[in-house]
Amino acid sequence: MSIASTMGRFEAVIEDPDETLGILHGRVRSMRSVDTPGLVNFAVAKLCEGRLRFVKRRDLPLCCICTLGFVLCLATAGGQCVAAALETRIHPGQAEVPYPEALEAAAVCIRKSGKNVSLDIRSEGLVVGNGETNAIVYAIGHDLMLRVSKNDVWDGRIDTSEDPEIPKVDPSTHTLFRERPGNPPSWNKPYPCAVPCADVKLLAGASATGWTAELDLARAVVTATASDRTTVRALANANVFFITSTRPAELVGIPQEFLPAATRGTAPEGIDWLCQTIPGDEDARGMEVYLATAAVGPRRAVAVVTSSDAAAPLEQAIRLVRETLSRPEEDLIGEHEAAWMEIWSRSGVRLSDQRLQNWWYRMVYYFRCFAREGATGVGLKASFDGLAGWHNSYKFNYNIQQTYCAAGPINHPELSEPLIDVLQSYWPRARWFARNAFVGCEGAFVHSDVFHPCEPDPAQCKSKNRHQLAYIPWGYSLGMQGHIAFTLWESHQYRPDNSRLREKLYPMLRDIALFYCSFIEKCAKDEAGKYVIGPSYIPENHYFGQDNTAYDLPFIAYGLRAAREAAGIMRTDEALARRIDAILERMPDYPQWTDPSQEGKTIVTYYRGAKLPDDDRHASLVMAVFPAGQVHWFSPFEEKELFRRSIDLVGRITTHANSPVTLNIARARLGMTEEALTNMAVDFTQHHKELPNGLFFWKGHGTYISEQVGVSRLIAELLLQSVGDVIRVFPAWPMDKDAEFTRLRAQGGLLVSARLVNAEVLPVAIEATVDGHVSLANPWPNKSVSVISNSTTQRLAAAEVNGIIDFPVEAGGSYRLAPE
Repeated sequence: MSIASTMGRFEAVIEDPDETLGILHGRVRSMRSVDTPGLVNFAVAKLCEGRLRFVKRRDLPLCCICTLGFVLCLATAGGQCVAAALETRIHPGQAEVPYPEALEAAAVCIRKSGKNVSLDIRSEGLVVGNGETNAIVYAIGHDLMLRVSKNDVWDGRIDTSEDPEIPKVDPSTHTLFRERPGNPPSWNKPYPCAVPCADVKLLAGASATGWTAELDLARAVVTATASDRTTVRALANANVFFITSTRPAELVGIPQEFLPAATRGTAPEGIDWLCQTIPGDEDARGMEVYLATAAVGPRRAVAVVTSSDAAAPLEQAIRLVRETLSRPEEDLIGEHEAAWMEIWSRSGVRLSDQRLQNWWYRMVYYFRCFAREGATGVGLKASFDGLAGWHNSYKFNYNIQQTYCAAGPINHPELSEPLIDVLQSYWPRARWFARNAFVGCEGAFVHSDVFHPCEPDPAQCKSKNRHQLAYIPWGYSLGMQGHIAFTLWESHQYRPDNSRLREKLYPMLRDIALFYCSFIEKCAKDEAGKYVIGPSYIPENHYFGQDNTAYDLPFIAYGLRAAREAAGIMRTDEALARRIDAILERMPDYPQWTDPSQEGKTIVTYYRGAKLPDDDRHASLVMAVFPAGQVHWFSPFEEKELFRRSIDLVGRITTHANSPVTLNIARARLGMTEEALTNMAVDFTQHHKELPNGLFFWKGHGTYISEQVGVSRLIAELLLQSVGDVIRVFPAWPMDKDAEFTRLRAQGGLLVSARLVNAEVLPVAIEATVDGHVSLANPWPNKSVSVISNSTTQRLAAAEVNGIIDFPVEAGGSYRLAPE
């Protein structure tokens, strides 16, 4: 190993891995320090600045490269470090970015030349965000713009004064009544909706002949260059945009015909502020949104505070601006980038397909820009080039579930928490709706549209219909409740925590099961004694009144089984478990019809009595495979073949607007690798085209649609799947294409790392976050597998039955699996 330093940049040339390991361990043991955290931060900062470069001449474990970088950084600080602290850096899961070169390669760069050219907000805007507050950085002529959004900024008004009474369903008589065709008048109002906060305009100081705009995903910073240079960060630890620029700034309201004009003012120390007031109604509170900004030299802070954040939001915004500008720039940037390094250290992929690799990193980045634990959940649109369609609702017949479904597999399970918090806030209304919209039913029912993250409790509402906008047919699909259970139960499967299950998740899972039991028990039975479950509606085909839909059946089964399993974990609700078992025994078969294009063999059709499908917008016909997971790789052969044929049909009749993630994961789940990859290429180059800003134009939905981040799960499913707690490594990745991943998450809270090189799966690493067990489909068929505990170096006793390897694990333990 040789180390050189040139103009502050260190380069390590790794010639021999064994020699390097010896040097590293020797250096580690010789170091002592009382300020390990400070040196760690310094090391991260140097890595962020790009002052280290590694040239691998021979294969060397990634952990050694990261440790080497850390040692070099300490050396630049004149550093010494506690041996134990550096030893922990060698183990995975600490603060190293698994594949820094892959992350760097996913950066976005847009170059445009010419006089007075712009950066279009819809296709060329670059996003920065911290999980609660985000901005699109774009340009109008010579002016650089920030379109600022914050997750909790909503107009929650619903005007139900002209609406009919909410539709009501009686399962015992198979009757729908109190219906008026079409959307109710309340739907035709512009609100309820989420709205953008304001624009920040950075005024041009001189003319320029073009723009270069770069998004560095690793450091979460946009750099825009014209005749000058501007950097923009949404600080990771505060709702503040930190900007370095010589440009003067102006806060600009975004006029909406249904909102009063923004007001503005000034405060001492050169602070400007803007306020957007959002009215309330007799049931929903209004709010105030404040932006405040000031500059010290080239450093500018823009703070965003709402009346939901603080009793005195203006004072809080001013305080944030002052506090930010009083701190050294290197501290602000260092903390921000260290936070993002921690985010990126959680997992990573390196793929021979550069396009898929870029999509994974860009979607994980965008997801984290609008989601974090403790933040408000977003609806259909996360960043605002304009008002979102469909009232920007939380659309619970697939859209919003897809937005958050990637959280577990990409090893950021906490990112699903904002949606779960929205559901928990909504739950009093869900219970009220079940009683009032379904005759004689128990539990809870979530309408397809939740319009505000904190919708008011109907018990406290005074308006007509208790502030409830409800409509047929979309709002009444029975399967939606099981689709919601998918979000709740997967959250527990990927991040097991029995206390959280008991206190937060199970009350909702239980209510979903109670609703299903009370509804289905009232339904008629067919001649075989199986339930005829309806009336309902399959999204989005034909009209209400359908029975046994291909969407309802798998999600009803999912919701019931999830509740039963959760109740078993907590040893409670035996009576409910018996009701669930009785219904599962009488669940009907999937509705089927013959497909002439497939030799007259059967495929899944819309609902009981429906003929050959001719349109499928959501891939609802095959959601039994994904997300419901009721049909999977280990299902009976005939059942898998039925759904492979159905997938083939759906691939021919889909509109592509809503199906690319669901349908291609279904293909991946059933081993249809070539079909999945081929159709992904078609979907994301023709129907959901990749834009210059690295995001997708979602067909039928537009730009900045939040559900596009589900693409990161789609890619993860090619590499790692876990269904029914059984893990499969590289289940849908072509064996002739190299790939590797680090710490993707499987059910059971297991972190899995693996490499595929020259058509061979190399030893697999598994880390356990909780006590439990591993069930892994043998990656080396027909070979015995050794399982080694890294902490004890002892071989574990592992059973293998029908190709599934099973062994116990302990929280914090790490394990190596290899063929013998």
